[in-house]
Amino acid sequence: MKIIEHDGLGKTVAYEMLLSDRSTQQDQIKFAAKSIGLFCKDFIFPVSVDLGVGYFDKKWGFERTEIEPKQRFWFLYDKELFLEVDAKATYVNPMQKEAAIIEEDTLARFMEEAIHYEKNNAGVTNDSVFVGWKILDVVATKVLLPSEVKPIDNTIILHTEGGVRPIEYPVQKIKGKTLIYGPIHRYSIKGPLAFSICRDCNLLEMSIHLYWSLWTDPNHKEGNLQITKACKQLEDVGWKRTFG
Repeated sequence: MKIIEHDGLGKTVAYEMLLSDRSTQQDQIKFAAKSIGLFCKDFIFPVSVDLGVGYFDKKWGFERTEIEPKQRFWFLYDKELFLEVDAKATYVNPMQKEAAIIEEDTLARFMEEAIHYEKNNAGVTNDSVFVGWKILDVVATKVLLPSEVKPIDNTIILHTEGGVRPIEYPVQKIKGKTLIYGPIHRYSIKGPLAFSICRDCNLLEMSIHLYWSLWTDPNHKEGNLQITKACKQLEDVGWKRTFG
């Protein structure tokens, strides 16, 4: 059964979550980090995370774009997984941090550190605004390869929708698990999948991009079970599917 890399954004699945008006920024950070942890559980291993922060109106919650953060973008990467993946920061001039592993607690601390840094170093004295996070992007990932796919010599054959010559795509075995990963220089500018969470006041919006047919073709039964389970983990904590 062919594994196909989709063009463009692949198949997109979108969710939204409207948090309570009384939710604090700490609540929102914890919920976003928890959601990513649930979605990734036993399936996806984030290699890097891009974070964007900004200033927001205390009364109405909208972004005050006239105030430029001292350090708008941040980039967290897994120092072990990072070596094989072409994981580059999405945004310009980020503050870079490394972690032994990117999971729920690591991610929450990373977000809190970015906000505390801005509060303590920017010198903004406007009482009508607060520092907050705006976007989390997970572009580089390692993903558990469904067991129904059998690599040969640590490679699988990846086809493209455009019909370009098939690629002998590498896999990696770690502690008895077979992982696919990306982006990888010379193989693909995209990973197997990616996702992001954007915050607008107390509304969170999550976009999931499935670049490989392992999770979009119903004939890949185990892959479909993987993504169905991951999405159900989101729905169980209140996320509502809006697309896909």
